[in-house]
Amino acid sequence: MLELMAVLLILSVMTMMAVQAFPILLDRYERQSILEEVITLANDIRNAYANQGNYAGLDNARAIEYTLVPLTMQNGDKQTIQHAKKGNLIISAPEDLPANVTKSTVFEIQITKLSRDNCQFLARHNFSTTLSDILRVGIGTATGTLSYHSGNNLNETLTLETIYQECACNPQDEEIANTCIVSFTFY
Repeated sequence: MLELMAVLLILSVMTMMAVQAFPILLDRYERQSILEEVITLANDIRNAYANQGNYAGLDNARAIEYTLVPLTMQNGDKQTIQHAKKGNLIISAPEDLPANVTKSTVFEIQITKLSRDNCQFLARHNFSTTLSDILRVGIGTATGTLSYHSGNNLNETLTLETIYQECACNPQDEEIANTCIVSFTFY
């Protein structure tokens, strides 16, 4: 009888651990999925526009029309692209560029409705390995403006302290939870 109780106790502890670990693992999976979606989308856009030499007129509707966006990311309205956490991906021509950059030679992918953790993960990603040809990273919330960071080595110019301060969508505040935005501007 005592052995049976010990086995049941061990099983219940293991079950509780699994139940607590599942949301954490699911969030990590979705976070990585968002990053992979952005990388895939950026590479598909660059490949499709390589012969044209510029990204003039590129937006969500055109990317969907040219079948650059997988069906799993389309919302069905031919305008909206959704990422793994059901926020939007917005493809556009960026604003407020440095003087030496022509608007038609770059495009921006903005990732909306992110939690603070996902915002920090995307903003601190090692840009030199998977997101080459990136001009700048924008960080902010839906209620504020984006703060753009650029430079030859984004891993040095975009510090952890800066990322923590600018991913300011506090998960304890219902009104601003999951309102973080990260934006990548690609060449």
